[in-house]
Amino acid sequence: QTAAPAAGPGRPACEQAQLTSAAAASTGRPAHQARQSGPPVHRHAWDETYCVLDGAVELIREGDSTMLRAGDFLRVPGGTAHTYRIASPQARVLVTTSGSGSPSRFFAALDELCTAGMPALPEVVAVAQRFGVEPLPA
Repeated sequence: QTAAPAAGPGRPACEQAQLTSAAAASTGRPAHQARQSGPPVHRHAWDETYCVLDGAVELIREGDSTMLRAGDFLRVPGGTAHTYRIASPQARVLVTTSGSGSPSRFFAALDELCTAGMPALPEVVAVAQRFGVEPLPA
């Protein structure tokens, strides 16, 4: 379930960290992210495992915060409300997906949405909802 195209040379110029990193992470390739970047609180059917390669990441699951540093990893089961924030000047995080749902198609759809530049938030939310990603209040 990790076949979405990676961000990089020749890819669309969508520069928002969580979008480009999401596409890269779904392929099993780590992506750099800047301090305080991360997605809004959300949930989806698939499991995600976060492995911090460099830097520090605050991972929040169901309101409980865990600080992860290089070498740490944590699994987020499908259906769990979660988000993360980069807690160091930058970080590299490898995110793998498993279980039900369509994470590869979701990240590919986000990538396609970004071909014309940075999309408006309602467009991103519409794509997320199409693939069962439920945005939640913070």
